[in-house]
Amino acid sequence: VAFSPDGKRVVSGSYDQLVKIWDADKFFQDRPAAEVEAGKKAPAKKNEVCTPLVTGHSKQVTSIAFSPDGKHVVSGSNDNLVKIWDADKGSEVHTLTGHSHFVRRVTFSDDGSHVISASDDRTVRICNVASGKETHVFEASEFEFTEPKRTTTQHLLTASEDVLLIAERLPHKGPQTDAAAMP
Repeated sequence: VAFSPDGKRVVSGSYDQLVKIWDADKFFQDRPAAEVEAGKKAPAKKNEVCTPLVTGHSKQVTSIAFSPDGKHVVSGSNDNLVKIWDADKGSEVHTLTGHSHFVRRVTFSDDGSHVISASDDRTVRICNVASGKETHVFEASEFEFTEPKRTTTQHLLTASEDVLLIAERLPHKGPQTDAAAMP
């Protein structure tokens, strides 16, 4: 799950292959605090708002994130796909097909112009949100990357068991990326 930047919506992805956007205020309204904290499934209330996005994943959703402006959602799945969604309309914007194994982590660049994904195929991929085109691929020899972290608008930090990947001058309206891998 992930909260929108304004905290008014929550996006969820799960084993049922669905990505849903919830109205946070209505979801938590009239629920006992203990029930929410314990994660118990409560009966649906008429005032709850849940917008299921177009079903696009064929396997469980493993990672989900809102863009910094709250206009887009990105999802990663065990179907090897990364999907970018319009958070207001609930429609799919792009399907990114570059990964050859489970997608474990997804996030947005600080300015929301790029999606960053990490996969069990030992790659981190950066794609342009507007065009859906892949702009950079980074590889490691070990299995799984940590969640990509944006340290600034221009830097990305992620690690696997044998590599610390630091990408400098991330795509921000066009500059080329340089990468340094340190064992």
